[in-house]
Amino acid sequence: MMEAARSPGAGMPGWAVSPPTSGIQCGIGCNINVNERGELVIKKVIPGGPAAFSCELGLDDVLVRVDGVSVEGDSTEEVAKRIVGPAGFPLSIVVRHLVPVTQPPPDGAVRTRVQLRTVESNVTLIRQPTVHIPERISEGNVGLGVEMLAMPNGERRVVKMQQGGTAQLSGKINIGDHVLKIDGKDVGTLRTQEELSALLTGAPFSRISLLVRRGLHEAPREVHVVRSVLLLGEFMMKYDAYHNSLKHAILQPQPPSATGLSQHHLSPASAQATRRPSDASPSASFQGRVVRVEVAGGSTALQPTGKGGYAG
Repeated sequence: MMEAARSPGAGMPGWAVSPPTSGIQCGIGCNINVNERGELVIKKVIPGGPAAFSCELGLDDVLVRVDGVSVEGDSTEEVAKRIVGPAGFPLSIVVRHLVPVTQPPPDGAVRTRVQLRTVESNVTLIRQPTVHIPERISEGNVGLGVEMLAMPNGERRVVKMQQGGTAQLSGKINIGDHVLKIDGKDVGTLRTQEELSALLTGAPFSRISLLVRRGLHEAPREVHVVRSVLLLGEFMMKYDAYHNSLKHAILQPQPPSATGLSQHHLSPASAQATRRPSDASPSASFQGRVVRVEVAGGSTALQPTGKGGYAG
C-alpha cells in the first residue's frame, strides 16, 4: 500500500497536516495595483473567487499583511508571490479601509458632513480556482437584498432578506434588525424609497456601513458589509462548499525556508529583516513576466496587466 504524501513540516512541533490539494497554483480572485501613495490596493474583485465568496474584501481596500508579514512597500509582483499558492491552502490577509464615524461629536455639535475613520480587518481565505460566473450576473449596481419597513421613529426595520443576496451572504444582518444609519446618514431624514435605495445600492464589491440595533435593549452596533453579486442555484452551492471548506481550514506557517523557519515563526522585526529587498519600484510593470495561474476548472498562464498590477 502506497504511503500518503505528507505536507511540508508534517510531524514537526507547531505544524498541522496540510489539506489535500489538486496541485493547481492559484490565488484569491482579485486584481491588485499600487495607488499614488504607494499602497497595494484591491482594484477588482472577481465574482466566484475566494475574495468574492469571503464577503469581506472590497474595492480600494489596502493590503497591510499577508500571513502575518507586512506587505507595505512591496511591489505587486512580491505580494503576488505571497498570495499565490497550492489550491486548498488557507491564508490570512489584513486590509485597511475607511468607514464612517457613527458616534456623535463629544461636544454635542452637529456634523455637517460624514466623517471617515480607518479600520483594519483580518480575513481568512482558502486559495482555489475562480468559479466562472457570467458577466451579466455582476453587471450594474447591487444592493443588500433586503426589504425594510419604515418605523414611527424613523428607523428602518428589516422584514425580508433575499436568498443569495448581500445581507444573507454576509451573515451580519438579520430579519428584525433596526437600521439607524447608512454610511453615516440618519435614515430618519429620508423621505422617499428612492433616497433609501440610492444609499443601499452601489458597485459590486464596494463597501457599505450600517448602524444597526438588534433588540429593544441592545446598544446600536456598526456593521460593515461588502456588496456582493446575487448568488443563485449552482453558484450558491459553490459558495456553500467554499465556506464549508473554510470552517475546517487550519491556518499554518509557510513552508520552511533554508534556515528552517518560515516568516510566520519570526517576530515582526526579524521577519522584516529577512525579507528580500525590492529591486523594483512599487509602480513598475511586470515586463511581460507571468506571475500566477488561475482559471475555473483548471489552470493557465496569466499575464500581468501592464499597469503595475496582477490578475488574481
